[in-house]
Amino acid sequence: MNDAKVARGIILQKVNSTRSNFDVTTAGLIQLKAAKLADGLIEAILNKTTGRDIITNDDVIRLHEGNISKALIIKKIQTTSTSFDVTTNGLIRLRSAKIPDAVVKSMMVVTGSSKK
Repeated sequence: MNDAKVARGIILQKVNSTRSNFDVTTAGLIQLKAAKLADGLIEAILNKTTGRDIITNDDVIRLHEGNISKALIIKKIQTTSTSFDVTTNGLIRLRSAKIPDAVVKSMMVVTGSSKK
């Protein structure tokens, strides 16, 4: 629908009103971004779909390198099972990859909670 230039509001209504099973894996989100889907639509897709994957530091780095916005990465962290390395070495690696502090903090919050 995006390629056919269907109005964003219509696409959003379709996402919200249809049972669907979108690919919200790291690769799937990068594909949606590469297809030039607006962040609001990607967020609606994330809200509509339960992530079945487990994301790691490597996934966060790939999402960042795939130009996924900080807000969408945080949303992905909040809606998916995680297995993050937030040890000193893990944090240094995230810093080296230029992961925004807000994303790292979100990773630390879910790691410190019972969400797994």
